[in-house]
Amino acid sequence: MEWGIAPRAMTGHSLGEFVAAVVSGVMSREDGLRLVAARGKLMQQMERGAMLSVRLSEERISAFLSGDAQLSIAAINSPTLCVVSGPIAKIEGIEKRLEAESIGCRRLRTSHAFHSPMMDPMLDAFEAEVQRLRSELRRSRTFPA
Repeated sequence: MEWGIAPRAMTGHSLGEFVAAVVSGVMSREDGLRLVAARGKLMQQMERGAMLSVRLSEERISAFLSGDAQLSIAAINSPTLCVVSGPIAKIEGIEKRLEAESIGCRRLRTSHAFHSPMMDPMLDAFEAEVQRLRSELRRSRTFPA
């Protein structure tokens, strides 16, 4: 954009969704920062977990997860690179299984199992923060009805 190139559409994943919303004018920088800070605070209050980058397709890693509801695919970064997220002990277990089969994987340096059901307990509180912001914007008449 600094070079004069204007995007027609923007998208993002995780924090990138907020960046896309701010850059595209969906929300102000201040409102985006407020929501990002609230989201981060809520996420840090969740039970600790882990994330593992795995050099497998979604289909192949799904077979390793074998219906374990505590493990989830947090991201599909390419046709052959996924991230699995879940409780630390479960991630350690799948990491050992993958390494035993010489499948490339690497633990991500995270404190929690982001993009997994382990984040679900914070959703109501985050939705309440979004609704507070929305109400404030409506009262100040800077938000469409």
